[in-house]
Amino acid sequence: MEVFLREAPAAISKAGIDALIIDEIALAGPTLAQLLQLPYVLVSTSVPHNFGWTVPRSLSHCDNPVSLFGRLRNTLLQVSVFQVHGPVRWKLDQYRKQRGLGPVRDLQRVFPARAHIATLPECLDFPRPTRPIDFCYAGPFVDQSARPMIDFPWERLDGRPLIYVSLGTSRKIRPSVFHIIAEACGGLGLQVVVSLGGRRDPMMLGGLPGDPLVVREAPQLELIKIAAIVINHAGINTVLETLMEGRPMIAIPITHDQPALAARLAWLHVAEVIPERKLTIGGLRSAVLRVLNDPSYGNAAREIREKIKAGRGLERAVEVIERRINDQPVQHLGRTRGKTLIAE
Repeated sequence: MEVFLREAPAAISKAGIDALIIDEIALAGPTLAQLLQLPYVLVSTSVPHNFGWTVPRSLSHCDNPVSLFGRLRNTLLQVSVFQVHGPVRWKLDQYRKQRGLGPVRDLQRVFPARAHIATLPECLDFPRPTRPIDFCYAGPFVDQSARPMIDFPWERLDGRPLIYVSLGTSRKIRPSVFHIIAEACGGLGLQVVVSLGGRRDPMMLGGLPGDPLVVREAPQLELIKIAAIVINHAGINTVLETLMEGRPMIAIPITHDQPALAARLAWLHVAEVIPERKLTIGGLRSAVLRVLNDPSYGNAAREIREKIKAGRGLERAVEVIERRINDQPVQHLGRTRGKTLIAE
């Protein structure tokens, strides 16, 4: 954050930027926009922080008795980031005071975002009778053409119903989780494909029960299209990509926003949810059989797919950004108009 605040103003001014699109977790972004007097739009790439990530205790990772550090980390995350308190707020306020700006707690009142857009579709959220006037649900921002080509041994797919497993890119996933998944799917007439998100060597998971196909990374969208079930960690990207293909899921939430998103999947009946700390071979096997044999999961997923398509997420976000940015044009002498910077 300190490096960003130190180096970004000059770079943005030099580039002639007229507006900013700021990821909600880029906490210094609105301060930078105020300093440069640039209009800005906030984007939440998951469940918005101001909606809260509170979930039923049965889905929460915070009561894991083996990780005192994990509980402390999550508490500090809530205090320091979501509520902009603690060391994050102190550093921001220190920077703002040096530049003649008021405290960060007043920022949205004195220099508010033109809009707050969520990639979370409205159909994937709990009912909300009221929401901020500048808030807009959009939907997935997916550009398949921007993805790199990934080699995959398609010839090894043998025609059995496919279980695609993607637990994100973190190295913190315990190897035993993959063993449980392989063991649970064994003997059910299924073929399991495990993508390690580019962060692990497949040789580390050699000898898994049932001989699943394990790859460092996979062409995820193509595999989701043909999967009977997608087992994931309730990460927003994989969840949205799976729902856009109308596929049911088994979600194994681990941390951060994942339990909150998993709670929504369970509520919509598009997924069976098993928190990592409760994951067992028997429990997962039962969940796999329920999703395979009960068509209501797939029906619910296809219904959500149609709602997401009708929402025109990316197009709607563009329309909102252009309209709100142009509502109150900001004049910049000597600048070429029309440049926008996305800050992540």
